Amino acid sequence: MTWTNTAPVLTISTLFLCLTLAGCEQRTASRAAIARICELEAKSARLQDDWKAATSARDQARAKAETLEQERARLLKQLDQFERVAKERDALKEIVAQRTTERDSIQSHLSQFSRDLQNLANKIEQVANQPPVNAPVVVTSNQK
Repeated sequence: MTWTNTAPVLTISTLFLCLTLAGCEQRTASRAAIARICELEAKSARLQDDWKAATSARDQARAKAETLEQERARLLKQLDQFERVAKERDALKEIVAQRTTERDSIQSHLSQFSRDLQNLANKIEQVANQPPVNAPVVVTSNQK
């Protein structure tokens, strides 16, 4: 074999060897790319799950906020009603206090009036039981 005869064989075998090495390298690179793609797909799936969980939590929070707002409105309405009832109660307490004062005053006047009447009745009784002073003498004649 001469150099001229071996040159094409050498060239072909070198080319074959380079292509084989490039193919192996590509497979290794391809395997790394596939692994990277799998990692990215897993990460994407996790992010999608996280996004679904976050949107679900957001929707639940919105529903809860709406429920709480309705409860707040109901409680404010009830508080307003309680305040009105408390004002009415305070006004009624004031009226009762006034009426009690009036009643006590009238009862005091009535007690005094009763004592005055009792004293007057006692004086009338004393005067009625005393013998008359300078009473005119009435003479009656028995003529028949």
